[in-house]
Parts: sequence; structure tokens; C-alpha cells
Amino acid sequence: MIHSDLVNRNVFVLDSSINAIFDWGCSFAGDFLYEIALITFWTPWYEGLGNFDLLGAAINHYESVGADLDNLDHRLEACALHIGLSHIAYNAYLRDWTTLDRTADRMLSLTKA
Repeated sequence: MIHSDLVNRNVFVLDSSINAIFDWGCSFAGDFLYEIALITFWTPWYEGLGNFDLLGAAINHYESVGADLDNLDHRLEACALHIGLSHIAYNAYLRDWTTLDRTADRMLSLTKA
């Protein structure tokens, strides 16, 4: 399951480990890399996220447990496209053109267009 809504107050951490995840209203079935792509996509919006290599740490973890990382770059790119397009649609609905443009720019920066 993809939670797809990792904003504050939805993830509880205790002793550096995830203790609970709340609010599953945006969840769907999909690639386990989606959550990593979601956090990576929004890194420029949240100052503290750029202070560590989340993607590198996730890849190291997944490799250590033998997770399937075939076509990693293509899978992350597909996730980024989905994330970007869904938020472009949402911001068009809101008529928030500034955030729409910023989201489109971010999406393009993460793809090999």
C-alpha cells in the first residue's frame, strides 16, 4: 500500500523509528518506491529534507533486504510523473497558477524529457 500523504501529523516517530501512520484517505496500491519518490519530489518545498540523502539511504536499505530494484530509475521517473501530473491537476482545480508552475518545473527537473 502507498500511503501518499506524508504530511506532518500523519506519521508518528518514536526513537527514530516510524511508530504509526494515520490518514489513509489518499492511499492506493502501487510500487513501494512511490513514497520515496514522493518525498524526493517535494524536497525543495521543505527545508530540512535536503539535509540528508533519503534516496541513497532507501536504496541501501532495500538492497540489504533483497528488495526488487530492477529498473529503479524508470520506476522513480514514472512515480515523479504521476506525482507531478496529479498535483498539476489539483492546482489547476484550485486556480493556484504559481504552485502549478512550480510543480511543473519540479516535475521536468526530475525527468529525462
